[in-house]
Amino acid sequence: MSNSFYVYNNEAIAALVVKKYLQHCKSIEVSRLFIILPILLSDKSVEALRDENFEKFESFIQKYPSLFSSFNDKYLELMPIVINSVTILKEMNEVFCEKHTINHVEGGLVNINEDSIGNRIINIFLAIPKFIELTSNYETSSLYKILKIRL
Repeated sequence: MSNSFYVYNNEAIAALVVKKYLQHCKSIEVSRLFIILPILLSDKSVEALRDENFEKFESFIQKYPSLFSSFNDKYLELMPIVINSVTILKEMNEVFCEKHTINHVEGGLVNINEDSIGNRIINIFLAIPKFIELTSNYETSSLYKILKIRL
């Protein structure tokens, strides 16, 4: 990936997305977190999630196969960003790690003022609840199979 990919999808943006995601679901498996960011950091995925309704996660993938054709590459490329963003949140006492989960800290120090952040983050924030609803009935291992992730 080019340097612009890492400027556009940096640790600060990823940390905001992780924090907002955890505000909705309170806790997430580490392995599931690695799936979430490649989808929620994709403008086209966010637009589709925000503007459309899907019955199942597979329906989303079938309607937009081009968004998922190189998902494994995005998954691997964003691994360091995911790790670094969680580390930043942990150092700021916004999350805590427990066995295989990342957990939200209630009343953390960082307050996200949605009036002062950019449109990209607001759109991602709008897509998060829909993404959670779309994937909540799936085990993480099933999502890995559906997305054809190779480690």
